[in-house]
Amino acid sequence: MSNFQWIFALTVAALGTSRSGEAAATGDLTNAAAFSALCGVYNALTAPQTVVDVGGQLNALAADVGALNMSAAAPEFQALFDPKDPKTKAKHPSRPSAPADAVASWDMYYDFWLKSKQQMEANEKQRRLKAAIGLPPSAKVQLKELAEAAFKLPTAPELTKPKEKQQEFVEAANTAIYGGDPTTTSAGGGHANDRQAECGKTDGNKGTLSGKTLRNDFLCVCAASSEAQTKAKTCCDACAAPGGTQWTNPENGAKIFDHLKEHCSTFATEDQATPSAINGAIKGLITQASQNQGTNNAVQFVLGTIETSLTAGCCGQSSANGGMCVSYKDGTTKKAVIDWLRPAQTAAAALPALTAANKEAETLLAKAEHLNATAYTAMETALGIAIAKTNVIVSHKATNSDCSQHSKNQSECEKADNNCKWEGKNETEGTCKPKDGGKADKQTNTAGGAGDATKEGTAASTGCASHGIKADCENDKTGDKQNCAWRKGKEGETDEPDKFAALLF
Repeated sequence: MSNFQWIFALTVAALGTSRSGEAAATGDLTNAAAFSALCGVYNALTAPQTVVDVGGQLNALAADVGALNMSAAAPEFQALFDPKDPKTKAKHPSRPSAPADAVASWDMYYDFWLKSKQQMEANEKQRRLKAAIGLPPSAKVQLKELAEAAFKLPTAPELTKPKEKQQEFVEAANTAIYGGDPTTTSAGGGHANDRQAECGKTDGNKGTLSGKTLRNDFLCVCAASSEAQTKAKTCCDACAAPGGTQWTNPENGAKIFDHLKEHCSTFATEDQATPSAINGAIKGLITQASQNQGTNNAVQFVLGTIETSLTAGCCGQSSANGGMCVSYKDGTTKKAVIDWLRPAQTAAAALPALTAANKEAETLLAKAEHLNATAYTAMETALGIAIAKTNVIVSHKATNSDCSQHSKNQSECEKADNNCKWEGKNETEGTCKPKDGGKADKQTNTAGGAGDATKEGTAASTGCASHGIKADCENDKTGDKQNCAWRKGKEGETDEPDKFAALLF
């Protein structure tokens, strides 16, 4: 059984309930119970909703990964992006004109690169680890892959789902309360001398406004009319509209409802919107309206107190045979028909989807945090290995130089260090030397950090600049993406690889 069917089953189950059959004159607080029931639904539909918004955090984490990747790029590439003087990606002087995939990459990633450069500059001021320019090629590839994943995070659908699901809830709730957007919908007119036609007819059946919106039901039960015997405080002591405003037109109706809903806070019990709160409030209102009342308990499906019978209808004043009320009774089915129940149930059904969307957004943030941590760990590990290798080489060189200190005799030389050997005429005349014949010294002199810039006057060994011929340059690809492009030499220059073509992704 659906929630909507359950509500109507409840109305049938409530047929046996009744209030006292004695007539009750409409007066102050005689509709307090009805007001409480209406407020219960209003409060449940307007309770705060938890909406997870991780956009700011996620964008910052993504830009931070991009900053690490940017710091590993060549200085010439970094110089293309100036956060203090950003150029449009379409009119940037260094925007490639060909090939097509290079142009597409530029247009796709430009904004991310610019944010990455901005974050990189901030990191240089705040972090001990400032640059990844010395990363080995394998680590740079990993960093590029992580940056590519980070680039996609801010456009992930999980990021906007919570707001979308909240909007679905709000739209359904507003439809139940107002009939749609509260800024574009109108309250009922509350016509003088004809309130019965809108709130509850003289035959006991529903009026033209009955059950259409929660706002109109509030007005039928609580709003003072222009009739002589109207009661402004029938719902609560403070419910009389400021300035004695009467419900005689839609504008006044909107003002009176704004005043009434402020006093619903007295009945607020939920600090978060939940399906159970909405369904429970609806159940309370249906139970209240389903109670039999009037002479011989002959009147049912009327919210608000009536006097004797309902032959005068819900007329908006104290009357011998009517009162300030709203009738939900359908003349054909003889059951309660309340149009705003369906959107109220739609709102309740939207809340679990909002909760699920919040969890997805939190999971996305956790993914971004993990991605960020992985990028830093990868860079620190790669740089740490490079530093460790350098230390080993230096240590090895120091060991080689120590062999000469053990030249007293062959026994001392060979026992002092396994890396030393004795060369001489006999056990006492000779020299203690390194076993490798001085290779360690040569290694120390030629070794450098992976990815170091090529010294002036020497050929480049890595990067686009290492391709001396056009064929090698154009064959430098990662998958289907072109890493380098051959630049036609200017006057007085030879053709050379384009140093700006090796983009980050």
